[in-house]
Amino acid sequence: MLNKMKISSKSFCCILNFQSSLFTTHYRCRYLVLELCVATVDDYIRGNKMDILFQINMPSELNALKQMANGLLYIHLQLFVHRDIKPANVLISQSGILKISDFGFSRLVSVSGNFSAKSSPKGTRIYYAPEYLELEEKSFEEKKSIRANKSIDIFSLGCLFCSYITKGGHPFAKKRFANEIFILPNIIEGKKFLANNGMYILLARETSRYFIELLPMDIFFCCFLNSKV
Repeated sequence: MLNKMKISSKSFCCILNFQSSLFTTHYRCRYLVLELCVATVDDYIRGNKMDILFQINMPSELNALKQMANGLLYIHLQLFVHRDIKPANVLISQSGILKISDFGFSRLVSVSGNFSAKSSPKGTRIYYAPEYLELEEKSFEEKKSIRANKSIDIFSLGCLFCSYITKGGHPFAKKRFANEIFILPNIIEGKKFLANNGMYILLARETSRYFIELLPMDIFFCCFLNSKV
């Protein structure tokens, strides 16, 4: 899929770059050569690999959001939905650039951003949008007539950024690194706990709340304007 999107470091820097591929006739398999990254956002929020991360010029909170939003915007403009936006799937390059990776659950969408929901939801459940989470309760026959939308990625991005700036918080959980047993009902019911995660302390946290509350198309519109500055 990386090859289909025709990604290069010159065209877009917030997606993991595809370098080359090698095919072995003996094992009949293909190896992908990707750019070297030193950690994940999950490492950053959990305090792992700090000896490496201390040597990197990590982006500010707002710049980190802009990088991740621009990366997701690019994916959507190529008519793909990622379906597994989460901290472990955003890598950190040697120069401190955040790179969206792991396209195993990605699939093509229509021009309007819709795709068939007849297969089971894919991804990590605590980052599911509520409408995507509700698909788990649908029968196969019911799902055959349902169209999901790429906006599920934007919901995941809002949750990811909350985790980024609060080092493990979640907008639908009272505590850091909460179990999905507590998070999933709150997503369905729309119960957010932004204040519990310290989201009101600094301006960047207020901005994060603003982005989470925005409609999907508004988020991309704002990110598009910011990318032109």
